[in-house]
Amino acid sequence: MRFGGFIKNSLIDYPGKISSVIFFKGCNFRCPYCHNKELVFGPTHISSVSDPNTNMVDESFIFSFLEKRKNLIDGVVLSGGEPTMTKSLHRICESVRDMGFIIKLDTNGSYPNVLENLLYHGLIDYIAMDFKTSPDRYPKYMSNKVDLDAIKASIQLIQDSNVDYEFRTTCMKPIIDESAIHKMVPYVEGAKRYVLQRFVYSSSILNPDFFLGQKETDTNDLKAYQELIMPWVKECIIRN
Repeated sequence: MRFGGFIKNSLIDYPGKISSVIFFKGCNFRCPYCHNKELVFGPTHISSVSDPNTNMVDESFIFSFLEKRKNLIDGVVLSGGEPTMTKSLHRICESVRDMGFIIKLDTNGSYPNVLENLLYHGLIDYIAMDFKTSPDRYPKYMSNKVDLDAIKASIQLIQDSNVDYEFRTTCMKPIIDESAIHKMVPYVEGAKRYVLQRFVYSSSILNPDFFLGQKETDTNDLKAYQELIMPWVKECIIRN
């Protein structure tokens, strides 16, 4: 298998841990603010271990690297794209786990059956689920084919699990505003951790034209959102 990218060492992708990050290629959402637009679309075939144009990396290269770093890295982050779309995810998790690493999964929550399987087999130690916006806005901004029941099921499944987790929201108008937050918080009532992420504009995002003329979400907006969320969850933090 070939992955969409690989970071050998990261201090920020797994809270409190030193990690490597594996990026899966392909996603079922089209979030306009996505900073990994090269990972959104499906896999492409390449013949070399690492292609300088696509950043695709062969599975054997990654596992060879991890084998040599067993005592230097705490865990492995599986990100994307959307990892739960990949049929071999279970096998990849087993291989990483057999090497002694803890595993963090980044997901948009659209495949609760995959999450349930991984949790059942004890293959995940931390889940970061992106709760994008209020359910009524998903079809407009993320995908017109989104299964909202699946998103809700994943939220509940994660909260009912025994693993550490966070729900996180990238904040940018008109996708997120106070009205959206009001509609979102009942779904995460009692959650352990909720993270608000500041959107950073870049011409390299998936759809830069989407945000032209839009008012940026500032610190006051983020604090207002935080105040709305805090009564519903155990912890709500702003991550810049």
